[in-house]
Parts: sequence; structure tokens; C-alpha cells
Amino acid sequence: LHGLAARTPAVLASFVPGPQGGTALAEVVYGLTNPSGRLPLTYPRHQAVLLPHFRRVTQRCISGRPPGRGQAGGAYLAPASVECRPEFAFGAGGSYTSFVYTQVEAYPNQLIYTGSRPVDFHTSLVVTNTGQRSGRHTVLLFLVRRHQRRAVPDVQSLLGFEEVRLEPKESRHVTFTLSTDDLTYVDVRLRRTLDSDVYTLRVGTPGECAAYLAAAAAAGLRGESNDPQQECHATVTVAGGGTIKTLPRVEEEPFRLLHRYLERIISQPRFALLRATAPLGA
Repeated sequence: LHGLAARTPAVLASFVPGPQGGTALAEVVYGLTNPSGRLPLTYPRHQAVLLPHFRRVTQRCISGRPPGRGQAGGAYLAPASVECRPEFAFGAGGSYTSFVYTQVEAYPNQLIYTGSRPVDFHTSLVVTNTGQRSGRHTVLLFLVRRHQRRAVPDVQSLLGFEEVRLEPKESRHVTFTLSTDDLTYVDVRLRRTLDSDVYTLRVGTPGECAAYLAAAAAAGLRGESNDPQQECHATVTVAGGGTIKTLPRVEEEPFRLLHRYLERIISQPRFALLRATAPLGA
């Protein structure tokens, strides 16, 4: 947008609104409808620099063009450098009212995985509408981590979302039911893996909860501290991780069959080199 977003109070994105899109946009502009949408993608700040929200932690972008490619300006992808802010992050969205998050916690926060079945846990928080009009709001829950044992992790992974409708000054308790299956990843040998580690869960997009925390303090809804790392995050400690040998859930049976089919294909002689470098796990 070439700096336009910084000079205007809001940007209204409609993409493909359909035959009733004009009416919907007019109702939002005139305040007849309180917008509640979330951006389903990462909108870049620089041309051709696309950094999705699930990018690797080692992927960055740096200002200026690569040497020998013309005059300086813009940005480009690099294996590692300083962080590059997008124009609008995945999940960004505005409203004519305001919401705050408090009492973010995970329970139980000590999990022991024995390998026989997934271990369930919950993440909960309280959402409060601190504005003067009713509105809908979608709470996003992300898994964030900087390190992983067998593969480079994503910057963040969306684990769940929950939409609530709140009247002015109304609060709602929101709970996400998760399991150790939600903390697994596929390693370089295509095996589902669970690390024994401390996992950090964050509510909202980067910086969103911190802004809500400041609003919560102004509204008298401050939590136990002013630190966004404490108020906007919850941690879960997992012990007993390792390679997941089976896909335990019934809904994953089609993927189990696909996995066996791929194993059969790769077992053929012409794929011997592939088997030597990245064998499929059982």
C-alpha cells in the first residue's frame, strides 16, 4: 500500500464480496454493522516479499536489494537477518468496539506422554467487551516456539479459534480443548514427532494481546502483572516425547492409508536413493 495504511484510520478489505458485497460494505462504512472478520493471510509490506505466518523461524527479510540487482530499496528474502514486519499480520482485524483478554492459563500444565494415546489439556481465557456497542470477536490460539529437535519450527502455528458475541461490558470464558497430538510435527524422515519440551501458547496475533492488556489496565481489568509474556501466554511442559508410531484418531485413518500407500511406492528399487536419505517411519 506504499505507506497508505499508516496515514488512514482503517483499511477495509473485501476481496470477493459477492452480489451483496456493496450492501455489506456500505453497512460497515456507515456503522450499521460492526465488522468482525480476521485476515486469512499475511499481507506484505514490500512487493514480492511474502512471509506467511507459518514461516520457519530462520526465515527473515532484509531492507535493500541484493548486491548487483540495481539500486537500493524494497526488501528481499534471506536465510537469516532482522525481523520483517508485514503490512497486516495473519489474523488482523478491526472492530467498532474493543476486547481484552485476561486470565490466560493452561491446565494441566504438566503432561506425561507414554506413547499409548494422546494426553489432553485445556487452554482458557476470559474475553471482555470493554466498548460501547455489541460485537463479535474471534479468539485465536497459536503455538509459538523458537527451537525444535529434529526440524526447524514454524514461527507460529494456529491451533484453534473460537468466535464469541458480547454485549458491552459482558465477559465470556473461552476454553480450547487440545492434546499432545496438536504439539507434534513431521520430521525430515516424515515421522510424526513429539518433543519433550516446554511449549508456549499465545492468544491473539503478535502484539494484539499486549495492546489488549494496556486497554484492560485502563478498564480496570488488569491481570496479575503488566508483562505480556505472562498475561498473554501459557506454557505446557511435556515429558516422554518421541516418534509417534501410530495415528490413533479415527478421523486420521485416510491419512494412515495414504502413508502406507506411499511406503509401498518408495519401497520400489528406483526409489532406493530416496529411502537412504529420508526413509518413511512406520
